[in-house]
Amino acid sequence: MTTQDLLTRPEGRPWRRASRSLSGGVGRRRPPGRPRMVGTRGAAVVFSCRVESGGGAFPLVLVGLLSFLACLGFGLLAQVAAVPAPVPADTTVVQVRADDSLPDIARRMAPDSSVSQVVDRIMRLNLLTDESVRPGQSLVVPVGVHR
Repeated sequence: MTTQDLLTRPEGRPWRRASRSLSGGVGRRRPPGRPRMVGTRGAAVVFSCRVESGGGAFPLVLVGLLSFLACLGFGLLAQVAAVPAPVPADTTVVQVRADDSLPDIARRMAPDSSVSQVVDRIMRLNLLTDESVRPGQSLVVPVGVHR
């Protein structure tokens, strides 16, 4: 006996599976595109493939605003951390070396402070009118802590 013989009715027609609905009726089919009804007898729940909206744009705007504020806070924190130390109050006397300039001396003696502020302070302490110096010249300069 072959499989084809098993699938054929004695009258010669093949067996067909009857479609069944939740109510047990035979022959009624759900139209394409209509949601499938799932549930137990007497209570049916409809599931659809439609995506529900998540509540509008408010959550998205809120997340964007909070992200912006966090970035702004980190930027301000970085600016505060980048502020140079004030010009030191302690002073010492140094001899100008060959090829030295006031900015070179300022960087060497007060490395954590702003170079332009230290140069201004050196010029005020030594009553200089411009930034020109000569080798061997003695200068009173602010001295910072070397790390």
